[in-house]
Amino acid sequence: MLALTPIAAARATEDDTQSVAGMAGHARVLVAFGRSLDDTRMVRQRAEIARFAIGAAQRDLMFVQVDLTHVIGATDKAAELRAHYGIPANTYRTMLIDKSGKVTLVARRPMPADSIAHAIDALPSRQEEVRRARAGRPT
Repeated sequence: MLALTPIAAARATEDDTQSVAGMAGHARVLVAFGRSLDDTRMVRQRAEIARFAIGAAQRDLMFVQVDLTHVIGATDKAAELRAHYGIPANTYRTMLIDKSGKVTLVARRPMPADSIAHAIDALPSRQEEVRRARAGRPT
């Protein structure tokens, strides 16, 4: 007789997320800064990321949202991220950060999914990942 063991449901904990800087080497990061999480531009950026979900996963892209007091997707503090990247409190910015930690693209409006894909695919690190995948080597 086969005994079945119950499987625990997957759970995310605070240990599963890390700082934006801690994502370097593992993931690219799209950071959206807005006045509030309900800002219409922030809502549009979330919609673009949702539409781009498979492409984002294929490109190791994480999405971090920052308003005046909250950060979703990373353990950083909102004020510290704004200070580090020089983003004033009452402005909207979206920035793409490569796995090296370098900011590769900054926009004053939400980035369309196609623009995000194109920007990532143009990065030397992404081109090397594609070459390695085509050769059957780990990326």
